[in-house]
Amino acid sequence: MNYQIINTCGTSVLTNPARGDKELYDVLTKYSNAKREEDIPSEIYKKVHNHWEKLINQWNTKNEKDVKTSSAELNCLLTWQRKKNIDNKKCFCYLVHTDTVFGELAASLIEEWLKVNKYQGVVLEKIESLNTDNLDSFETGLSNLVKWAFNLKKNDKSSKFIFNTAGGFKSVSGFTQILGTFLADETIYKFEGGEEVLEIPRLPIIWSETESIKQFLDDYHKISLGIHLQDYSHLNSLWVKNGEFSPWGQIAWENTKLELYGEKILPFVFDRVVEGKNFRKSVKNVTIEDRIWEINERIDDLCLYKLSNGDYNPKRLDYKQLKGNHGFTHECDAWAIHGAERLFCNEKDGIIIVEELNKHL
Repeated sequence: MNYQIINTCGTSVLTNPARGDKELYDVLTKYSNAKREEDIPSEIYKKVHNHWEKLINQWNTKNEKDVKTSSAELNCLLTWQRKKNIDNKKCFCYLVHTDTVFGELAASLIEEWLKVNKYQGVVLEKIESLNTDNLDSFETGLSNLVKWAFNLKKNDKSSKFIFNTAGGFKSVSGFTQILGTFLADETIYKFEGGEEVLEIPRLPIIWSETESIKQFLDDYHKISLGIHLQDYSHLNSLWVKNGEFSPWGQIAWENTKLELYGEKILPFVFDRVVEGKNFRKSVKNVTIEDRIWEINERIDDLCLYKLSNGDYNPKRLDYKQLKGNHGFTHECDAWAIHGAERLFCNEKDGIIIVEELNKHL
């Protein structure tokens, strides 16, 4: 059994060792929400980076006892591993950090130790807008965290998912504990100074409010794509704020999406991406749940492509113009495997007409 472990990470591994240097500690506090190096005066950033370099050299040689003292994140992870007798090579660790300079520097110290100690894989995961600068940004960051976590779980159905919420800002780790009740096979937490790990299994939650999303599915679908509505009064005000999903609305949407996206091809909801007359006929024999999901996802991608004026075109979409006379002007991948079928399209008056699903030319 392999384990995908989502670890919320704070900055204490970077800031705690600086407590003896008041000037350095004050700098780390003052610029804690800086998102770019350019937002920090160069001489100050150099001082912080020198501090980080000293620390990372120390982390290369730390033993388990030392890192458990230095890092709440690793203290919980290692205590849980040793209790369950789980080898490092079975663990793929995501280090979820704020979208700040110091958040990434701190998480990179933990990353270094995990790599030196031969974990299966380690990824630094910066969540856009996840910072404590202001409430609106923070809520956007939590929504982005939800989207990322649901997508990760959807793409790996064989591993056990563990949420380690012992580290990181309390507001983030607390939210992640709630998110874990929907996604994690187990959420783990270790109280500071304690010897035991609190293990919370996935709870058998059935969210009845999902039915209200289905009732106004097209409108919630539009919100998920960033499409403006004329009227929001019929939608749940706890889920939609200023025309966007709140973190709780994002969970509700992603939970509903897990159920519906693999069930059937959904109605198109954007007036600049529309169905051609043969589209439904061409997809009627698609019965594999993952294929249905990916077609729905590609339609969403096409909507985002148009909404971004062509800037959004991820590899999984690969929307491009066709050469020659094939009866279609454009194509995109239908699903993400070699030799996959294509969605063939025509563009007319700024509108993408999705004509049919067929084998690649």
